[in-house]
Amino acid sequence: MPSNPEQISWEKYYSETSVISFEENSFQYSYLALLLSDQVPSIIDPREPKNFLLGGFYPYNKTPEAFQECSRTIHKNPRDRLIYLDFNPQPLQALPASIKMRSTLLNLPFQSSIDFMFLDYTTDFMSDEQVAAFSTSAATALRRNGVSLIALRNTEVLRQQARQMPYIPAYPRTQDELVGLLRDMKFLGSMEGHEGDVLAFAPPSSDFKSAAFSIPAIG
Repeated sequence: MPSNPEQISWEKYYSETSVISFEENSFQYSYLALLLSDQVPSIIDPREPKNFLLGGFYPYNKTPEAFQECSRTIHKNPRDRLIYLDFNPQPLQALPASIKMRSTLLNLPFQSSIDFMFLDYTTDFMSDEQVAAFSTSAATALRRNGVSLIALRNTEVLRQQARQMPYIPAYPRTQDELVGLLRDMKFLGSMEGHEGDVLAFAPPSSDFKSAAFSIPAIG
């Protein structure tokens, strides 16, 4: 048994069966990517291969498969790269042969090379200091017109989950609070998602408009 209490907590988390899948927000992710392509068409140009990054994930609820399908919906090029990143070894070990990387979001090992970065409720488990550090790291890792799509759980829903899983730290935040912490990124807009919202960000030098949309639930 691991001696590190943090590792023990994450092992308990990976044994849960009710963790929300990436699939629940797949529609919102692809919708926002296509919406943003109206401003910058090159982000979905099929002639250029793109790099898709999933930052932090649960491996046993079809999240890897949903990430793959969502990426293909956004962009269709056989040379696209899908990168699975987590600081815990367990989700990476659960994947078949693919581009997987053990790293923290606070110091991403990329330089202006990621086109689409997905954080599927990942910031819900990050402290304010960690989110701020991620902001700096993501602004460097993304291409100039790269996009980061972040799912943010409703504060009351996250508090309820924290009561059910007290061994994992949770940080309920409003949309405005998250935007304020991601001060090195340009906030592009949001869309109502599953049990919360999906927010779009890009590097400050990008060609996207700031806070250009707020979209209610569709369907």
